[in-house]
Amino acid sequence: MGLGANHAMVYARCITGDKDHGVQAFLVPIRDANHKSFDSVKNGDLGAKLGWEGVDNGWLTFTQHRVPRYNMMSRFASVDKAGTFEIRGDQRMRYSIMVATRIGLTKSAGQYLQMALLVATRYAACRRQFKNIPDSKVERKLMDYQTHIQILGSNMANSIVI
Repeated sequence: MGLGANHAMVYARCITGDKDHGVQAFLVPIRDANHKSFDSVKNGDLGAKLGWEGVDNGWLTFTQHRVPRYNMMSRFASVDKAGTFEIRGDQRMRYSIMVATRIGLTKSAGQYLQMALLVATRYAACRRQFKNIPDSKVERKLMDYQTHIQILGSNMANSIVI
């Protein structure tokens, strides 16, 4: 999106007339055929990403940008020519998908926290810092500090609970 995209998938409020229908998905053109940004769209690149040079991340802002109704992703909702908003499908099914997605996000957050703590614990077991052992030139390991153990331990407990 930063440098190469002419369209963006945007989640934005769907407003017809004076009625707000909440957040919906839209495929929004952000540049013209000559790859010039529209006046109501400001966008740019986020810059270099370590190890991800091929990823084109960017930022995007809109100022009174109007999106035609046919650009709305209409699997679950649509707007007809008269401006009538219609919800498609079973609301219970949509709710169950939302709940399953949130459960999956929570589960993966705990797993990633555990992986990060594994790295941090291994590092703390090896890393030596500060010469404060009496009559010794050997520095203490990070795991010798109670505050370090408390931080790692409480986060480990949180990762298991999640």
